[in-house]
Amino acid sequence: MSHKHFTIEDRESIFKYLALGFKNSKIARRIGKDRSSVGREINRNSIDGEYRPNKAQILYSTRKKNCGANKKLENSILLLDIQDKLEEGWTPEQI
Repeated sequence: MSHKHFTIEDRESIFKYLALGFKNSKIARRIGKDRSSVGREINRNSIDGEYRPNKAQILYSTRKKNCGANKKLENSILLLDIQDKLEEGWTPEQI
């Protein structure tokens, strides 16, 4: 099973298989994902009980952008504090 994020192609396949009446486990086998991941994808990205791949991709992109994982430390107080401590001889573990 793949542990990577769903791609737009995965989402389009989910949409197609849902329209054909496939259950999550069969969809998961077809696209090479875990069935619980497929279920979460459908639940998390359905709007008014309807799963649409393009809307799912937009919801995913919005969450990813706002999650904090992509925030940079450039010119932040935290970055300046870390640089000061490193210059003072602190180890990363101490910081």
